[in-house]
Amino acid sequence: MRLAQDVSGFGSTALTLASIATVTAALIVLIIGVRNRRK
Repeated sequence: MRLAQDVSGFGSTALTLASIATVTAALIVLIIGVRNRRK
């Protein structure tokens, strides 16, 4: 049971990190796009 809890906890952590990475990447793309438009 302990192993199953660890795996599920790791899974949710991985999902959280993936979502954060996706949001960060989207923000970076938006910032680059805005800078390119101003030039």
